[in-house]
Amino acid sequence: KAFAPLVKFDRFSRSTGIQVQNVGSGPIDILVTFYGFAGACAGQTYSQSQDDVQPGASAIFNQMPGQTPLPADCSASAEIKTTTAGGLIAALVSESYQFDKVPATGQRSVTSYAIPADSATTLLSVPIFKDDRYDKRTGLQIQNVGTATATDIVATFNCKGASTFTAISTPQTAAAGAAVQFYTPSDDTAKFEATAPFVSNDVVCGVSVTADQPIVAIANESPIPGGTFEQDNNNYEGFNLVPTPQD
Repeated sequence: KAFAPLVKFDRFSRSTGIQVQNVGSGPIDILVTFYGFAGACAGQTYSQSQDDVQPGASAIFNQMPGQTPLPADCSASAEIKTTTAGGLIAALVSESYQFDKVPATGQRSVTSYAIPADSATTLLSVPIFKDDRYDKRTGLQIQNVGTATATDIVATFNCKGASTFTAISTPQTAAAGAAVQFYTPSDDTAKFEATAPFVSNDVVCGVSVTADQPIVAIANESPIPGGTFEQDNNNYEGFNLVPTPQD
């Protein structure tokens, strides 16, 4: 089993493909379950499957017209698993503009790996998060990969730049499999404690996240939409840490 905290179908003109490889010794069936958290699919669950995937071969789950169960304008998280006893998988997630919506400035694509289930912990680190710093902006997706609803996902941002401050989110809730997102937190002050607000943009932050269920995360950095600065997007996976007694 593995997890993709961010999957899109025609969300801000971008879509995602998931490639799942059978790395075991026999044929397997693969099931992908999508948990919508923003846009037209918020709060909804969808699934997609491929059967009899041979050893060494890959199954492709593209979020494109006619190939996905998701509605357009959808951001979701995904659980990827084999339903075959003893099956083994590895998976990649790639995101790009849809072929008919590539801007005149060119294509920006990103790739990350689907995070293995046994990597999940209740503490993780995101070393770099930008809120409109150097014309770049980060989206942080935190997925609850536990078996119950998480009611205490707390993100702590230690920031510097135009201002130096520590911002602590209010406890966030996510159903099992679903995700919460932080994007331009300087414009989303309701997500933060009044005693530790997100003070301003034009900052770069390190983020620590704790939760009452196992979590994984991905950080997605891109140029500010509509800005004059053009550069490739980039993704990286959050670093899962083992909580210690003082945590």
